[in-house]
Amino acid sequence: MNKFVFLLPVSVMFLLFYFGFHYINNSETATNESLQNDITISLDVNRNGKEVRLTGAWDWTQMPVDGLIGDDYIMISLVREDGKVITTENYLSAELSLLKGNEQLQSISGELVDNVVIFTFPNQIIEHESYGNRGEVEVVLQLDDDHSYNATFTYVHTWIDHQLVGFNRLHSLEAGLSDILTNKYWSVIRSKQF
Repeated sequence: MNKFVFLLPVSVMFLLFYFGFHYINNSETATNESLQNDITISLDVNRNGKEVRLTGAWDWTQMPVDGLIGDDYIMISLVREDGKVITTENYLSAELSLLKGNEQLQSISGELVDNVVIFTFPNQIIEHESYGNRGEVEVVLQLDDDHSYNATFTYVHTWIDHQLVGFNRLHSLEAGLSDILTNKYWSVIRSKQF
């Protein structure tokens, strides 16, 4: 009887350790490099006469195990059906909100550079709040309502601390990133016709 009282708890502890060890080792984790497979991006367009409201949202379904560092970028550009690029005069406002649940952590205005709206925002953890893993953008434009348009939403994620200064002098943001951040970034592109 004494053997049973001793062996039962020891065997239960061994089984808990064994299955816990295998569960932890077999669980899928995301790294910054693989995060592009775990990001959800949505785009929506609302037209009200000549005013167009383009909204986009992103959400990482997992947090990277190798930490949050660096800046991310969102670029939004519009082209008319005949290939004419929409110029900066058509943009009325461009705002990005970093979110946690329904709470807004930070608001950032977009920069108009070479007919593209560029948002630069941080990836960091401040007092247990993660910044950059979830957010929304809203761009309001004045457009002719007798044309069709194509909006392009580009999300660029970096995972190294860097200073991308003067990106407006570059031919494109990605050209500047490839020069500065060799293999330390990725981009996801989504388009919406309206």
